[in-house]
Amino acid sequence: VESATELFSKAFESDPTIAYCLANLTQKQRDDCRPRVIRAIITAATLNAGTIDEVNDWKCCGAVLTPGHMMDDFMSLIRSGMPFAMWSMGFWGCYRAITEMGPMSMACKEKVLPGQGKCYYILYVATAPSGRRQGLCSALVKHYQQLAVRDEVPIYLEATSRYSCSLYQKLGFSVVDEFTVGRGKHATDGRLEDGGPGVKIWGMIWRPEVCTKT
Repeated sequence: VESATELFSKAFESDPTIAYCLANLTQKQRDDCRPRVIRAIITAATLNAGTIDEVNDWKCCGAVLTPGHMMDDFMSLIRSGMPFAMWSMGFWGCYRAITEMGPMSMACKEKVLPGQGKCYYILYVATAPSGRRQGLCSALVKHYQQLAVRDEVPIYLEATSRYSCSLYQKLGFSVVDEFTVGRGKHATDGRLEDGGPGVKIWGMIWRPEVCTKT
């Protein structure tokens, strides 16, 4: 968990959805809070049959929830340190995560996988600077696709940038829907901005049928 937390924290330093949630904090507070939140999320995932997978000695890493599992178990959230992580986000960070981004994210997933349909849910995939342009991210995602084919379930994720959305599309993912958080209050990079367009998020899915047809 610690190695994954370190890699994800650095890779998502400028992630617009994280910046959106932590927009009211100082830079130091954001740098302290980001790994706490990421650690809590991936710990909660591993406590609920999630996996952390690394490539080439942690040059690339992914965290995924396996089919039929959620992160809403109360004791798992306590054990993961989620309450402390949420506290460090401050009132507005918690408010944004719980009342806006969370419900919109669930609604997006519900459109394509109604009734808590089983799937692999990719939480994070990131590559260290030393591992970029080596195809490691694609290799890891293809590994998840092989698991999805084996288990006959789709893969769901949410892309938080046009670049990552484009990357996943090249790997066979299709956009389910787009939703925007912080509209009128945040810039596209998540910073506070009066009248800003907000942060766009792309819900995406990959189905095993895509593999069998290609």
